[in-house]
Amino acid sequence: MTPTRTAETQEAGFESIRNVMMKEARLRAADLSAVPITPGLYVIWFHGSEEVCLKVGIAGPRRRDGLRGRLKLHFASNPSNSVLARHMIADATPAWAARYDFRVRADRRVFLNTRCSFAALELTGTTELSLRALERRFEAAFRPRYIGRVGEPYDS
Repeated sequence: MTPTRTAETQEAGFESIRNVMMKEARLRAADLSAVPITPGLYVIWFHGSEEVCLKVGIAGPRRRDGLRGRLKLHFASNPSNSVLARHMIADATPAWAARYDFRVRADRRVFLNTRCSFAALELTGTTELSLRALERRFEAAFRPRYIGRVGEPYDS
């Protein structure tokens, strides 16, 4: 295969996965039991006056509880095992979530459980490296608020 064809194939694969992800049912924290315990990709959104992508992430093949376990950790919002929780704490009181103080775990949990949804896409048989590359592509496409180092400036 030529390099151009490989790039086209990779792009077509990404677009296919992106289209599937966009059509996936948006689930809430209450739906976590329906999420598979397999590797895959997830996207978490906030629903306010406009939809904001908060986080794009993966659950790799080494993670025994897969997507369900990873998402449960995020929705439990414990900073010791969720980078999403650490980002929210650093963000503290964004204007679009004015009623919530993200420094308070109970506020983060209520916010995530009532104002946010997610989509999860099972991707079995893929490597950790492939999942990481796909995660970077989705981060570039969806531009999540919480990406990069915790505490870096967050867009208003």
